[in-house]
Amino acid sequence: MTIFEILEKSASVFPSHLAAIHGDRKISYKDLYLYSTKVGNHISSLNLEKKSRIAILFENSLEYVIAFFAVFKAGHVAVPLDTSLKPERINDILSNCQASAFLVQAKYERLLGDILRKNRSVSFLISEKPLRQTPSGLSAESFDQILDGPFPGVEKPSGEPKVHHPDVLGHDLERESAQAPPELAAIFYTSGSTGSSKGVMLSHRNLIANTIATIQYLNLGPKDSVLVVLPFYYIYGNSLLLTHIMTGGTLVIENRFLYPQLCWIRWKEKASPAFREFPQTL
Repeated sequence: MTIFEILEKSASVFPSHLAAIHGDRKISYKDLYLYSTKVGNHISSLNLEKKSRIAILFENSLEYVIAFFAVFKAGHVAVPLDTSLKPERINDILSNCQASAFLVQAKYERLLGDILRKNRSVSFLISEKPLRQTPSGLSAESFDQILDGPFPGVEKPSGEPKVHHPDVLGHDLERESAQAPPELAAIFYTSGSTGSSKGVMLSHRNLIANTIATIQYLNLGPKDSVLVVLPFYYIYGNSLLLTHIMTGGTLVIENRFLYPQLCWIRWKEKASPAFREFPQTL
């Protein structure tokens, strides 16, 4: 099993389940799989060297989840970037890992000149929306172009999933995880609080073993949802992403974590009926 196969399996088992919610936008497992596959196939068409490093500079969003799995669909290595870093620090990381492509949210377009200054490794830019101006010497495309139209987020289809798989956490999954390839999957850079950021290299086997252990310890299943306030570029945030995608659960993305009352309101709106019955004092 590889990281992309986590999504592939959940999409086949729970196609109509909501994979993620962000504000008023939603995406099912079926569509998350289809969009990630399409973007991943486009990255494959760039003819990059095998296991190229693909940097991701997106705040938590539906697009981040698509971009993350698209990198693995293409067979490359994901390098999630801290969106709070200054451009020169991001430049250092891109150079350190020799990123060949850069998946970047359009909101960071004004920083691209400083981020990519003197960078000689990045050749391709992919953003969720078309950029107004592309840095010279680079090829740029957008999700809008790759997906043949804007990506709005989709509503949950009516009805229950057509396929039922009660043994999501069973021995078969454990056996598959044990057979996960030891090849490099992602590089997460440390905060660099005592020096420059260091890249932590994690294999498919590392990430999947951690995901399985967390799922079993917390007894997570397809009816579970999590309010995500931790950034996905942070290893704990990434763990929330993988555990809930593997079990067919739902990610409720909330980036306004400095305003806990708004997070609580959002969580109550999107949580399961059982959770909504809990006391307001929690």
